[in-house]
Amino acid sequence: MGGLGRLLFIGAVSTYIVLVWTQSKGIEFKGGAKDPSIFEHPQDPTVYDKEKAKAQGINYANLTCKAKGRPWVKYKWLKNGNEIQISDKYTIAGGYLVIYNPTYPDDEGLYQCIAFNGKGADVSMPGWFALTHVGEFDKTPRPPVTVTEGRGFKLECGAPDGFPALYYGWYKGHVANRIIPNERRYISHKNGDLYFKHAVVDDAGDYRCFVQNQQETDFAGGLENRSSPVITLTVNRDLNPPIRDREPVITLAPEDITAIEGYLSAELECFDDAYPDSNIRWRRLDKPAREGGVEIAFPSKARFNYHSYALSIPLISQADGGIFECTASNRKGSVSHEARIKVKSAPSPKVSKLTKPLVIGGEETLSCEATGSEPLVYSWYFKEDKIVTDNVKYVVSTDKLIVKNMDLEDKGGYRCIVTNQVGAGTAQVTLKAKGLNIIIPISQQNGMVGSTMTVTLRWEGLPVPTMEWIKQGEVIATRWPDGTVEKTSDRYDVTREGYLIIKDLTPEDGGSYSFRIQNELDSRDTAGTIYVAKQSRIVQGRGPTDVKMEQGGTTTIPCEGQIDSLLESVNTWYVDGRKIDFVKESFNYKRGPKGELVIMNANVMMHDGVYTCALATTADEQTATGTVRIKGVSEAPVGVQFENVGSNTATLRFTQANTNGDSCKEYVVEAQTEFDDIFFTDRLWTQVWRGLATSKSLRNGPGGAKLLSLTNLKPNTEYSFRVTCLNTYGMGEPSWPTEKNRTSPGAPPRAPGNLGYGNGMAGDVLMSWEPLKESDWGDETVGYRVRYRRQGTGDRFREVYIDNPEAAAYAHTQPPAPVNVPYECRIAAYNNYSVGPEATWIAYSSSGLPDYPRNLEIIKQTNDSVTMQWEKIPNFNGPIPFWGVRYWREEDRPRAARRNSTREKRAVSFWWDTWLRYIPEEEEKDETGFQYARLYDDGLTKLPGPSDKETYILRGLQPSTLYNFQVRANSHPYFGEYSNITRATTMRTGNPWLIGLKGTWWIPILFWFMVTLLIVLLLIFCCCCCLWCKVRRRRKPKDELFLLAKTNGKARNYEVDVMTDYHKGILKKFRDTIIRYVSPKPVTDHLAESDALPQTIAGQIEQIEDPDSANERLLDILPNRPDFAFDHFCDGVRPEHPWLSDLLEEEEIEMTDDHRSILQSHQEDLAAKVDPHPVINHMTENKYFNPMEEEYFMSISSKEETNNAVIDMLKDRPDPAFYHYLMCLDKQDSDLAAKIGGPDYQQDIKRLQLEMENKALMALPLMMDTRKQRPRMVADGQYDDDDAESWHIDMPMLNNIDDFKMSKTVAVEPAEEKKMSNMVAAEPLEMKIPKIDSVDAVLPPPEIQAAHPFESQSGSTIEVEHGNPIIIEIVGDAKSVRWLYEGVPLPNDELYQQTTEGEDLHSIFISEVTGQNQGCYTCEGTTEYGVVNCDIFIKVREPRTSSIV
Repeated sequence: MGGLGRLLFIGAVSTYIVLVWTQSKGIEFKGGAKDPSIFEHPQDPTVYDKEKAKAQGINYANLTCKAKGRPWVKYKWLKNGNEIQISDKYTIAGGYLVIYNPTYPDDEGLYQCIAFNGKGADVSMPGWFALTHVGEFDKTPRPPVTVTEGRGFKLECGAPDGFPALYYGWYKGHVANRIIPNERRYISHKNGDLYFKHAVVDDAGDYRCFVQNQQETDFAGGLENRSSPVITLTVNRDLNPPIRDREPVITLAPEDITAIEGYLSAELECFDDAYPDSNIRWRRLDKPAREGGVEIAFPSKARFNYHSYALSIPLISQADGGIFECTASNRKGSVSHEARIKVKSAPSPKVSKLTKPLVIGGEETLSCEATGSEPLVYSWYFKEDKIVTDNVKYVVSTDKLIVKNMDLEDKGGYRCIVTNQVGAGTAQVTLKAKGLNIIIPISQQNGMVGSTMTVTLRWEGLPVPTMEWIKQGEVIATRWPDGTVEKTSDRYDVTREGYLIIKDLTPEDGGSYSFRIQNELDSRDTAGTIYVAKQSRIVQGRGPTDVKMEQGGTTTIPCEGQIDSLLESVNTWYVDGRKIDFVKESFNYKRGPKGELVIMNANVMMHDGVYTCALATTADEQTATGTVRIKGVSEAPVGVQFENVGSNTATLRFTQANTNGDSCKEYVVEAQTEFDDIFFTDRLWTQVWRGLATSKSLRNGPGGAKLLSLTNLKPNTEYSFRVTCLNTYGMGEPSWPTEKNRTSPGAPPRAPGNLGYGNGMAGDVLMSWEPLKESDWGDETVGYRVRYRRQGTGDRFREVYIDNPEAAAYAHTQPPAPVNVPYECRIAAYNNYSVGPEATWIAYSSSGLPDYPRNLEIIKQTNDSVTMQWEKIPNFNGPIPFWGVRYWREEDRPRAARRNSTREKRAVSFWWDTWLRYIPEEEEKDETGFQYARLYDDGLTKLPGPSDKETYILRGLQPSTLYNFQVRANSHPYFGEYSNITRATTMRTGNPWLIGLKGTWWIPILFWFMVTLLIVLLLIFCCCCCLWCKVRRRRKPKDELFLLAKTNGKARNYEVDVMTDYHKGILKKFRDTIIRYVSPKPVTDHLAESDALPQTIAGQIEQIEDPDSANERLLDILPNRPDFAFDHFCDGVRPEHPWLSDLLEEEEIEMTDDHRSILQSHQEDLAAKVDPHPVINHMTENKYFNPMEEEYFMSISSKEETNNAVIDMLKDRPDPAFYHYLMCLDKQDSDLAAKIGGPDYQQDIKRLQLEMENKALMALPLMMDTRKQRPRMVADGQYDDDDAESWHIDMPMLNNIDDFKMSKTVAVEPAEEKKMSNMVAAEPLEMKIPKIDSVDAVLPPPEIQAAHPFESQSGSTIEVEHGNPIIIEIVGDAKSVRWLYEGVPLPNDELYQQTTEGEDLHSIFISEVTGQNQGCYTCEGTTEYGVVNCDIFIKVREPRTSSIV
C-alpha cells in the first residue's frame, strides 16, 4: 500500500509542475464547446428491400446521420419538413433514425437530420427514403393476337408500377418454358413488351409476362401475382410462300433520355420489323445527321447486347452523352433513327473559405458556388433554422448570403444546401469569434547591428484584433484589422501575423518591448527584451584557406570567429555545398576543439573541393571558404576516339583531364573485342599498349589532344578502347570506352599453333595442329596451306590447301613413307585477302600398329596398388602416349579375356595425297565386369626399372582382392592388342577405425543403437505430421463458411483456386437431382453476383431455353471454377430448395434405400387412402416442398395422381422427410403408418416431434424479443478534451439484434413462429436413421490443385486503335476449342481467323477492330474436368486529334 501511495504522490506533484510550467509559457488547454458539424449525411436515396430484410429476420430500417461537436451531440429528424416524434414507429438512437415495419407508401418521403447541442446546431442534406415494391397486374383478360407468318408484331406486357426498375420476362404455356431473346425476338427493358421480327408457326401459344424488381432474388407472393393475364397468339400460315423480302421498319425506336451522372446506366433500344432479318448498327454523331453530323468515337464504357438491339453505357458521365443513331439494314433497304442522351449531374457546392472572422457590427457575404445541372436551388441554414431574406439581418441571393449587423450571436456554422432534379450537395462556412490569447510570448530575442530583425511571437483570436508594439511606453507601430499599418519610423513594420520588423538595427533599438492585441471582445498583451549584439566576423588569417595536400594525408582547416560575449556560436562545415555529417563521415572528417575541420585519409574523389565554414549565432551567420586540392591519382582521360582504322592499325585520340597535382608518367590502353568472354570481368579488357608519356608512339595533336598509333590489331575485329593515366600516386580511373569500330579485313595475323604429329598405319605421315580461333581469321572464313618434304633430301615441298577452318590434321598416305622418318612440315593460314605467317615443325612417319606387350607380370602388391612390368614392344619406334590397362576381380567373372584383332583404321585414299580430319582413339567399351585405366609417362605412374622393360604402378584397387590384368599400347590414333592375362592378389589391411578403438567394443553398439533410435523417432514424427495434415484437410463446418460468404460476398479462407475433388464428387453424386429440380436462372444470377461465375458464362447459360440443358451446362462448368463457387452454388439453391442445399452441404443425409423401397412397395395403398393436402401443407411448412411445388400439387385434380406425385418427390428428399411423412400418415391412418414404419414407429415420431419442439424453443426468445419488445437505445460516451476537433457519436444498442445494419439496404422482422401441434415430451430416443459410409458416398478431399491456364489468363483487357487488326493467343491444354463474342460463337472467316496448334496454343486473328465488335471475346474448350473459359476484353482506343492554329 505504501508503494501505491508514493506513486499517487509523484503523479500529483508531476501534474502540478506541468500546469505551472505551461502557464508560465502562456500555453492554455482548449476544451471549450464546439458547434455540431455533420460529416455523414443520410444516404440519398436509401432503399429498403422488404424481401431481403425478411430473409434476415429484421423488421426495421435505419437512416444514418453522424456529427461531431462538444458537448455531446443530440439529434432530431424531419420527415417532409415536419419533426418526427418518438413512438412505436420511430426511434432515434444516436444519429440513427430507426423505422419499424416500414410500409409503402406511408413511410416514403424526404428525411432530414438536425444535430444540436448546447453550443449550436447543424442541418443535414435531405435524403429520400424509398421502399422496393411491385404492383399487381391488371387482371382484365387480354384480347388474343393473330398474325400472319412472316410478319413482325409485338405482345404488350402492361406491367404494373414498381421500384426500383423492373426486370421483365415472358413464358409460353408452362412457367418453365421461358422466352429467351435471340436474333428474331427481343424483350424491351423499358416496358417489357415482347417484339418479333417475323412470325413463324411455332410462335403460336399462350403467353404471359412476369416482372421482378432489381433487388429481389426470389418471387414474393407467388409467381401468379407477378404474371399478366394470358395473351393467346395465333399464327396463320402464309398461303403464298415464300415470304417476300421487305425493307426494315423500326418498331421499337430509341427515345431521348436523361441520365444521372455516375448512377446506374443509360440505355437505348432499337428493334425493327424486317425480312430477312436485318443487321443493327449504332453510330455516335457530333450533331444530327440532317445537319451534316459526322461519326465520332463511342464512349469507352459503351456495351451492346448480343444482337445490338440495346446500347448501354454504365456509370455514365457528362462526356458520354450525345446523339446516337440506330440503323437497321438488310438486302432490301435500310432505315435510321436518332436519339439523344442528356446527362445531368447532382450539385457539387464548394466555398472559397471554410472559416471567416466575425466582425462586430459589420457584415459578411458568404458565397457557395455549385456545379451541376440546372436549375439549382440554394437553401441556407443557420443552426437548425432555414434563413430567409428579412433585409435587416439576412439577405439571401441564390448562391450568396449576406449577414448584416453582426454580433456574437451570429457566430457559428452556416450551411448551404444545393438541390436539383437529380440530387443534393452541401457545404458549410463558419463565422468564428474566438477569445484572444498569447500562445508564445516575446521573451528575449537577439539581433545584430546593421541587420534587419524580425521579432516573433504567436497569438490567436477572432475577430481580427488591432495589434500595437510599444517601446518604453510609446506606441511605435500599429496594425489595424483592415491591414493598414501606422508607424513612427520607416524602419518599423508589422506583418499580418503581428511580427515586428526593424530595419538597420542599431544598439539604441535594444531594450524592453510590449505587444498588445485588442478587439471588441477582449485584449491581451505580452512583453519581452531585444538584445542588439555586435556583428560577428571570422578573424582574418584564422579562417579557411586554400590547401594542397598529399593523397592519404591529414590536414586542418581553421575557422576562428570574433562574436559578442553574450552570444553562443556553432561552426557548420560544407564541402561543395553539402553539409558534412561528422557522425556518418567520422573516417574522413572530425571537428577540432575550436571548431576547425580536420580532413583525414585524403582522397581525390572524396575530399577535393571547396570547403565553407559557417559561423552561426542566434543573431547572424558569417561564412568563409577555402579550396582543398589533393595530389593523387589522375582523373580519367576524356574525348577518347578510335579513328584512321586499317586492317591491323588505328589511331587513338584522347585528352588528358586533371592530373591532380602530378603529371601522367605512363598511359595504359586496354581493348575489348567481340570475342572476349563477357562472363569474366578479368578477361573483358585486355592491355594492348603501355608506354611512357614521352614515347615516340604518342604525339601531340591539335587542341591539347594526344594521338597514339596502335599496331598489331587483328583484322576484321570489332574493337572498343579505354585509356588510363598512371602517375606517381598510382593508376587513375579508366576513361569512358570508345564507340565500337571494326578493323578492315586482312591476312590472318598468326599461324596455327600446338604443332605435332601422330601415329597411323605404317608409312603414313600424320601432321596435326590446333585450328585458329575465329578472332584470328581476319575474314569471314579461313583455310590452311600445308607444305611438307622429307628432311635432308632437298626435294620440293608438297603443297596442300585445306578449305576448312576446323581442320586439325592432315595425313600423307601415298606413296607410303619409310617407317619413323623425319619430315619437314610447314603450315600457314589463308583467307580471301592473303596468306598469313608460316610455322615450321618436324613430323615423323608412322611406325604402324603397335604389337601386344609380352611377359606381363606383377612384381609388387600393396593393399590398394600393384606394380606391373612387361617387355618393350620390339621393332616399334612410334610414339606411345599411354598404356591401356583392363582389369577385373575374379568374383565378377566377366567373359573370357581374349586378344582382339584390332581393325585397321585408315582413311580411304587414292594415289594422290589427301587430308584427314583428326581421328580419335577407340574408347574402351564399358563391358560388364571390366574396369579400365590409362598409364601415362608422367613421373608418377611410370617407375624406374630395367631398360628393356616398362614398369608402371596401378592404384585405386581394393585390399585382399584377386585381380586379373591385361595391358595394351596406344599409338595415336590406334590401340594395339591386349597382352596375356596376369593374376595378383592385393594385400590385406586392418580396419583403422576398429584399431583406434582398442578395447572400447561397446562404442559401435552404442552408435548403432542411437542411429536406430533416431530412425524410430523420425518415423513417429512423420506419422504425427500426416495425422495433423489429415485433420487440417477436414472440411470446415458449413456454418462458418456460410457466415463468411454472407459477410464478405464470398468465402475468404479457401486455399485452392480450383474446386476440390471432394466438392466435385458431391456435385456428381446429386447431379440428376439438381438437374430435375433446380431453376437455373436465379442460381446463375447469384453465382454471377458473387463473382463465382463470369458474366459472359452466366449469359450463355441463361440463353438456353430448356432448364434441364441449362443445369447440365452449369454443372459442366462449375467443377472448373474456384472452390468457393461450391458454397455460393449451395447458397443460390437454398431459397428455392433448402433441403437440396442441406444435402449438398451434408447437413442432412439422403433418403436410405430401405425407406425408398418401403414407399415404392406401398405406393398403391398410400395413393388410394391418404388425403394429400395435409401432407403437402406439413411438408411445405418444414421446407421440403416450396410454394411453387405446392401450387403444382394443388392444381392436380385427382387424389391418386396427387399422392403419386408427392411420393415420387419425397423419394428425392433427405431421410428425415420420411419420418415427417410418417407423422402425417399417423394422424390419418395409424394402422397404415404402423405397417410402413414398423412396430417402433411411434418412438421415431416422438423423437421427431421433440427435435421440432427444441428448435422452436431455441428460436422463440429471439422471435419474442423481435416482435414484442422495442429495442432499447442507450446513448453514452466520455467527454473528449483533445486539442484537435473531437467528436462523439451515440450508437444504438439493440438488445435483440446481433448486428446493427448500417447500410442502404436494411432488414425486416422475422416470419411468424411456427406453431407445433400435438407436441409430446418424451425421453430422447435414438432415431433409426442408418449412417452413410462417407467413404462410399463422397471421396475425401484431395491435395490442392493448380488453376487451369485459361483461368489465369482470363480477365485481361487489350486496347486497340480503331480499324487496326489484332491477334489473341491463349495458352493451355484444351480440346474442341471455339471462340465466342459476347457469348455468341464466331464463324471462322476472313474477319475472324481461328487456329489451334496442337492442344495448347489457340489464337484468333481479328482483321479489323471497331466500336461495333469491341467487347468480350471468350476462348472456350473442354478438359477432363469439364469446360474451361478465358475471357479477353478488347477496347477501341479513342483516336488522337490535333489542331493547327
